[in-house]
Amino acid sequence: MINRLFRKGILPFTPLESPAICGGDNMNKISTPYRKGRVKVPSFLTGLTILVLAISAIAFALDNIAYKTQGKVTEVNLVKKTLVIGETTFFWDENTIFSDAKGSPITINRVKPDGWVYIACEYTKRTDKRIARKVYLLPKHIGKKEQHLYPFME
Repeated sequence: MINRLFRKGILPFTPLESPAICGGDNMNKISTPYRKGRVKVPSFLTGLTILVLAISAIAFALDNIAYKTQGKVTEVNLVKKTLVIGETTFFWDENTIFSDAKGSPITINRVKPDGWVYIACEYTKRTDKRIARKVYLLPKHIGKKEQHLYPFME
């Protein structure tokens, strides 16, 4: 219907080409880029560059994954700076903070096999390492009903 009105000259423009949207007379040549059936190379390269940068930013953002877990310590190696919980190995460095259940600082020497810990760590896919950022020594396994007693678990 709109096309018939446009062809008969009743409507001087289609709704998508309204002067309010595109502006002015001769709008196809002035307001919007005048192309003859193909996309200009510079605009294609700009779009491609933005797409590549967006994908690489997402890939780098997904490389480090932060998570928290609790478990029973099976091994502590002071030489390699590793802490094994179950079958998962966690590394620590000079930035790792060790605390007891109340949040008071402790040394790694207090963490023993068969003890319970809560770990906040970062997993890096590239190196396949879990780096412990905070380690809390727990008195026992803490269930869902008791987690409110430990502010670091929320």
